[in-house]
Amino acid sequence: MFPESKETHLENSDLDTDVIEGNELDLTEIAREQILLNLPEQELCKEDCRGICPTCGKDLNEGECRCGEDDVDPRWAALKDLR
Repeated sequence: MFPESKETHLENSDLDTDVIEGNELDLTEIAREQILLNLPEQELCKEDCRGICPTCGKDLNEGECRCGEDDVDPRWAALKDLR
């Protein structure tokens, strides 16, 4: 049924199948990965919350911060006016 050698040629369809050895299945990493992938990228206190500035920490609901105005890469400066 199985070849004597541990080396086997795999087809593309074989890559969709996992081989499990033993009687136990550790789902810790799979569960952790799925939880992290399903978390929101940015947690906000409410739907219309603008968050805080990642550079200076100013609450953007109270107004715009000025910390990033001078940090514009000159190659991207033309795109700044599109907001």
